[in-house]
Amino acid sequence: MRFPTILAATMMLAGCLPAENALQQQASNSACARSETSWGSTTLEMPPENLGGDLVGMYTLTSGDQGPAEYGRYSVLDCRSGAITRVEVTAGDDVPGRDIRQRIERLRAGGAMSSPNRFARAAEQAEGLSAVRGTVRRQDGTRAACACIQHHPEAWASGFPPDPSGLPRVYAEPGVLRLE
Repeated sequence: MRFPTILAATMMLAGCLPAENALQQQASNSACARSETSWGSTTLEMPPENLGGDLVGMYTLTSGDQGPAEYGRYSVLDCRSGAITRVEVTAGDDVPGRDIRQRIERLRAGGAMSSPNRFARAAEQAEGLSAVRGTVRRQDGTRAACACIQHHPEAWASGFPPDPSGLPRVYAEPGVLRLE
């Protein structure tokens, strides 16, 4: 009786791991993403998605010790204005379905990705999701800067005040250096 249970659990786990390994490789192989394991938990900051119209989307997924994603959040960032909305699952630890990816895809299918404000309103109306609105600081070295420079560099640069020296501003992108 124990062997079939162990065999079934092993087969189920084996089916989950390739997808999680692919996610971990994506998070490890992108300039704007990262993978970090600490205290038996793995956090994957996935590569940013170009949502068009100066917008980027960013997943952050967290899993337990070698298991599938258990928790996540998704942010929509307007690279021109710096407005950002972060959406998280509000279900407790004992409630299944904390993986946010399917919920985000339902919001995406409903047209919620056209602005951070629309994304927040749609998430607030969905059961089990909460939204936090804010504005990112314009500073180099942040995930927001990396995502915006990768997909919408002109929009990101437009939010900085003009350089008082009058000298052209230098923008460094992965593999590209340009002056404006």
